[in-house]
Amino acid sequence: MMRVGADDEGRLAGDEGRLAGDEGRLAGDEGRLAGDEGRLAGDEGRLAGDEGRLAGDEGRLAGDEGRLAGDEGRAGDEGRAGDEGRGW
Repeated sequence: MMRVGADDEGRLAGDEGRLAGDEGRLAGDEGRLAGDEGRLAGDEGRLAGDEGRLAGDEGRLAGDEGRLAGDEGRAGDEGRAGDEGRGW
């Protein structure tokens, strides 16, 4: 059986320290990734909200155009009624 010397124990302790450092950096990277994913989800939520507001604006515009067409149709009907009254 081989006896482990103090130098070997020191190297082992150093290796374990480096491993712990690597694991800490990995945990930090995973935390940053989770933060990035959270920000991306927030951005996607804001985009969905913007698209919803745009759809609402387009719906209101279509409603306004429909009312305008109705107003123009009524104005045309009233004009024809006036023409009929004059015998045209």
